[in-house]
Amino acid sequence: MLEGLFGYAIKGAINMAKLIAQTVISVDGYFEGANSTISWHHIDNDYNNYAASLLQKAEMILFGRVTYQLMEAYWPSAQAYQESAAIAKPINALKKMVFSRTLTDSKWPNTLIERRDAVEVVNHLKEQMDGHLVILGSGMLIQELTKHRLIDEYQLMVTPIILGEGRSTFPTMAQSLSLSLIETKRFSSGNVLLRYQSNEKC
Repeated sequence: MLEGLFGYAIKGAINMAKLIAQTVISVDGYFEGANSTISWHHIDNDYNNYAASLLQKAEMILFGRVTYQLMEAYWPSAQAYQESAAIAKPINALKKMVFSRTLTDSKWPNTLIERRDAVEVVNHLKEQMDGHLVILGSGMLIQELTKHRLIDEYQLMVTPIILGEGRSTFPTMAQSLSLSLIETKRFSSGNVLLRYQSNEKC
C-alpha cells in the first residue's frame, strides 16, 4: 500500500488499473526532433478535444521529469485557460506523479514527486487503483515501463512529418512486443491516432 499519496492511503482495488501511454510521434517514430524540438507537433482543436476526452477518464497522470517541467510551466497559467480550458481544467485538477531523483520542488498543484523506482511504484499503483493511469509524453518513462510490460494501451498520435533524426520512442527494445490495433482515427490536420492494446503482461 502506498501510504500518504496525496494525503491518503490507496486501498486495494477489485480490478487493476489500466495504464495508458500517450505520445506524439513522427512518421519515422521519433517523439522529438534534433535538439529536442517538438514544434512539429500538430496541436489544434481536434487534438485538444481528443486530449480532453482522454483526461476526463484518467484517475492519475504520470510523468518523467522533462515532460513534467514543460507542462508545469504552461498548464497552470492564465494563458492555458484562455487557449484550451477543456484541457487546463482536468489536467490541473488531476493527481499527478512525476518520477525524478533530481526534482526538489513543484509549483503545480496535486503533484507528488516520486524518487522510488518507477517499475516498483507503477506495479503498486496498478494493483491498488482501478481507474485509468495515463502517461503523457515522457519517452524515457514509456521505454522503461514497456520493457517491463506494464503498459496496457498505447495511444500514438502520428504527425504527418518525417524528421530523419531525433529521439525514438522505443530505441533499445531487447525483445519485440506484440500489440493489437483497437482503433484508428484520422484528424483534419493529417494526424492519425493509433490505439494499440498490449498482448503481453509482466
